[in-house]
Amino acid sequence: MQRIRIELPGVKNAQEAIEAIGKTAQLEFVKYDGEVVLTGKQVQNAELMFHPETNEPVVSLHLNSEGTEAFRLATKELAKIQQYPDNAILIILDGEMLSAPEVTEEIPNGKAFISGDFTVEKASTLAALIRGGALPVNLKEVQTSAIGPTLGIDSLKTSVNAGKIGIVLVLLFMLIYYRVPGFIASVALILYTLIVLYILVGLNATLTLPGVAGLILSIGMAVDANVIIFERLKEELRNGKTIRSSIDSGFSKALRTILDSNITTFIAAIVLYYFGLGPIKGFAITLMIGILSSMFTAVFITKLLLKLTVGMDIIKSPKLFGA
Repeated sequence: MQRIRIELPGVKNAQEAIEAIGKTAQLEFVKYDGEVVLTGKQVQNAELMFHPETNEPVVSLHLNSEGTEAFRLATKELAKIQQYPDNAILIILDGEMLSAPEVTEEIPNGKAFISGDFTVEKASTLAALIRGGALPVNLKEVQTSAIGPTLGIDSLKTSVNAGKIGIVLVLLFMLIYYRVPGFIASVALILYTLIVLYILVGLNATLTLPGVAGLILSIGMAVDANVIIFERLKEELRNGKTIRSSIDSGFSKALRTILDSNITTFIAAIVLYYFGLGPIKGFAITLMIGILSSMFTAVFITKLLLKLTVGMDIIKSPKLFGA
């Protein structure tokens, strides 16, 4: 059994959307005597326009070559008849007559208007249905779910709060376990978060649940990079090196491991963006931005702050660096 999954973000009336999707859009242009002139398959395009004379919403039709010739012959014949409704073409959608315009002249170019008592919304909906043409199968609703704006906002707020709690716990762990480097890493992580948020604002991006997940994951990777660096720093301090040389050596030894882990994750994010749909793409974009930002803050900002701290000659004990 084959199924179609449809997601309609921003739709307010779920029932109207279901009804519109379920329509087969079987369009027919029929003479008053019942003879079919055109079907939806011969309509190349349909779009909302405004009549050049009355400025009323109309549906503009553009027929294919087969439909153009059939319509030309039909309108040429009907234009000779002076009595309405014998000279009318009935426009029928799914068995329901939309309108019955009178034909007063031959239409040779395959372009016509469907006019009537249309609002802009109705004309736009009709044009979308006509563009769909005649579907080869009927659609049957299997399952429908709707997430209202209140539920969506609550979920987003809960996820953001969870992210805040997680970040605070991570910062506390870094402070307690790594001490001075942990404090510097906390400053770098806060800076990292601000960088990512400013980039998202600059891109005019909307922070969704997958985006929050990508942001939190990239924060975790930034912490992971700092942990690798600080463990190497502690090893160098235990080997008897000075704090300054331990910082240089620790960053140098940790850099390759950090690059390997971040590059592989970045490649995975590219694959997700290329093959994924809307929410997955949002997750991938946020993750890629986060990886690049975390690399910058972990490798450059943290190292710069550590060197500045050591350069002030205020902190000289290796114990304050977790060793």
